[in-house]
Amino acid sequence: MAAVYQIPCLNVDIEALLRNQDDLGRNFSKLTCYKKAGQELATELREHIRIAIAIVIATIASQSIDALYKEWQSNARVIAEIYHKFNCKIKFDKINTLFQEHLEITLAEAIAIIIHDCQAAQIAGDIALARIREMTDYFNSKFC
Repeated sequence: MAAVYQIPCLNVDIEALLRNQDDLGRNFSKLTCYKKAGQELATELREHIRIAIAIVIATIASQSIDALYKEWQSNARVIAEIYHKFNCKIKFDKINTLFQEHLEITLAEAIAIIIHDCQAAQIAGDIALARIREMTDYFNSKFC
């Protein structure tokens, strides 16, 4: 979101996001005992961030995001497939639904921030956080 306000620390923020995706991959490797699981997940999560950044940039430039959003949805399906492939307790339909809902509300929050609709951004942000917690709770229930 630093791109919205042209903050000079954008590259640092992006690098932190990408490191977080690598950390998520490493943690998934440990939970599944498969190094490949974490590598596949981290690769797709990094792509998730790349697409999100492209969507923000396109939105700021008043360009269509339709193709990017479809790409983001497809990427989320791949992420859901990875989670399910390496832990059959994680149901593909459930995690895919959670990811698709995450994309929808994250996009709504980003657009609200870009157009300076603080109330809508706050509401969407609260929902996005609740969805992330729901995903986290779902994952935790499948590993404990």
